[in-house]
Amino acid sequence: MRRLIPLLIAALPAFANFIPGTEIDGFGTDVITGSAFAQAPSPLSVSASFTAITAESGPGFLIIDKTLSGGGGEFGGGSAVIGPYSWSCNDFGCITSGFHFGDLLPFTLGVPFQVSISAFASPLGDGSGAAYFAFSVFEAIDLGPFVIKGSSVTITDPPAVPEPATMLLLGSGLVVLAAARRIRVRYPIAKA
Repeated sequence: MRRLIPLLIAALPAFANFIPGTEIDGFGTDVITGSAFAQAPSPLSVSASFTAITAESGPGFLIIDKTLSGGGGEFGGGSAVIGPYSWSCNDFGCITSGFHFGDLLPFTLGVPFQVSISAFASPLGDGSGAAYFAFSVFEAIDLGPFVIKGSSVTITDPPAVPEPATMLLLGSGLVVLAAARRIRVRYPIAKA
């Protein structure tokens, strides 16, 4: 039994891909990867979503790896969205929003874009679904009559910007503190 435990621990990474869940990774690099896996009976669906932005701005290209499209098994499937491009896959194949995996897709650099992935599994039978992607963004080099792919671009998740309601609450709190300080200076409390 003692010899079996190290073998089981060593085998855990091989089974990690079959644990229901999602992951989007690679921010701060030039390749973003995502994966989602769901299996019935529970959980029936999983998803993850992030906003991303490129370090450079201007015209560019996006390449979505054609080997990592996703699929379903026995009443399941997966889907993903990268900026304006989306697709969903099931047992019968993948349906894209008018693009082909591996193509140079027009893309605007420096503008925040959505990156999301999800998978679902039907409770009928032993449903499972999965989705996978890997994508990179490149600068576009204009050579007059045609445009070619330039160097790869770093993709980051932009810093959080407070919502307007948060800013209003913060501003109101500062006004109240300033007013309280003014009142205290004008009308000091007499000590007994």
